[in-house]
Amino acid sequence: DNLYHKDFTFLSKDGKTLTREEVYKREASKLANGTKVTLIHFRKIGLDCIDIKLGLVTGGEEHAVRAVTTITAKQAVTSKEIDESPEANFWSPELTTTLMVIGADCKSLVY
Repeated sequence: DNLYHKDFTFLSKDGKTLTREEVYKREASKLANGTKVTLIHFRKIGLDCIDIKLGLVTGGEEHAVRAVTTITAKQAVTSKEIDESPEANFWSPELTTTLMVIGADCKSLVY
């Protein structure tokens, strides 16, 4: 295969680790069910990392999947699914934790 390295691993947002073969089976079953896939963004975020976000539509249900993938020798070696839910977002207004902002004063003294 030209896309995935033979030791490819996919780390899902719910903590499961999938092998290359398991990812193939999962993708094949989604496409067999008529899932339509749309590329939302494909961004290079480092020398060997890319950020990919896909829109998936199955029937009338829509959702997005985002993953950061490490590339070596032009093949995907590992992908980590990103959880973009409000619960996973530290800066979400729904969170009840109180953040304290610390003020600091910088003064320049000249002698």
